[in-house]
Amino acid sequence: MKNRAIVLSFLSLILFPFHMVYGDNNQLADEVMAIHDEAMAKMTHMHELKLKLQDLQEKQGPSDQITTAIEDLQNAHKGMMQWMRAYKAPKTPQELEAAETYLLQEKEKIKKVSEAINSSIAGSEKILTQ
Repeated sequence: MKNRAIVLSFLSLILFPFHMVYGDNNQLADEVMAIHDEAMAKMTHMHELKLKLQDLQEKQGPSDQITTAIEDLQNAHKGMMQWMRAYKAPKTPQELEAAETYLLQEKEKIKKVSEAINSSIAGSEKILTQ
C-alpha cells in the first residue's frame, strides 16, 4: 500500500507538467475549432443568401453591388475551404507539445475567415432588405 502511494505520487509529479503543456495547447486547439465550428454553421445561410442575390440580380438586372456581395460570399466560402484543407490538428503528444505557435497562427487565420463570413453575410442581408 505504501509503495502504491509512492508510485502514484511519483507519477503525479512526472505527469503534471506534461498535462499543463498539453492542457494549454488542447484548450488552444479547442478554441481554434470552436471558431471554425461557429463559422461553418453559417455556410448554409451564406448559400441561401447567394441564391437570393442571384435571383434578385435576375429580376433587377446587373448590379455592381449585388455582384460584389455574391463575390464576397464566394470568397468567404473559398477561404473556409482552403483553411480546412490546410489545417492539420495536432494528434500526438509530441505534436501537441510543439503546437502552440502553429495553433496561435491558425487561430488568427480562422478568425479572419470568420470575419469574412460575417462581413459577407451582413453585406448581403443589407442588400436584400433594401
